Amino acid sequence: MRDFNAITAYHEREGGRSKSTSSIEGFNNFLNMGGMVDLGFEGCRFTWSNRPYGGNLVRERLDWCLTTSNWCEAYPRSAVVHLNDQGSDHRPILLITEEEQRKIKRRFRFQERWCDEEEVGRIVREGWKDAVQGSPMFQLFTKLKRCRHHLVEWQWSKGSNSLQQINDLKQ
Repeated sequence: MRDFNAITAYHEREGGRSKSTSSIEGFNNFLNMGGMVDLGFEGCRFTWSNRPYGGNLVRERLDWCLTTSNWCEAYPRSAVVHLNDQGSDHRPILLITEEEQRKIKRRFRFQERWCDEEEVGRIVREGWKDAVQGSPMFQLFTKLKRCRHHLVEWQWSKGSNSLQQINDLKQ
């Protein structure tokens, strides 16, 4: 979590002259090579302002909270909040982890037989349509996570858990 003095896309800057394409590509390459995930944010999208008096306002998202997908799995309820800027040209950033109770998580596996279920198609479409703010990698991660959670809920509500069906038949 820090001021990287870089943006990942043109919409993360407002005012002044545009950042160079090579600068934006360089930061995106840095993120991709490091396997970094942008945690996204709540609040104002810009974290820095030149705070001019009388015009030529420039605002950018220069401050980032980056992590790995493993960290996201360990802290699934984490959130980043861009707080109000008072007395500084940068907004303070608050990272909330709210660590979940430790429980053993089983690996999610999509089952091919679900493809015949209309409800599964609806769950995936619904999970994919809502907009998510953040880098393309964060958007993908969030949408996959959302779909996974809804599919697990559906699986349990329909009693389509194979292990449960095997145990029921044994009894």
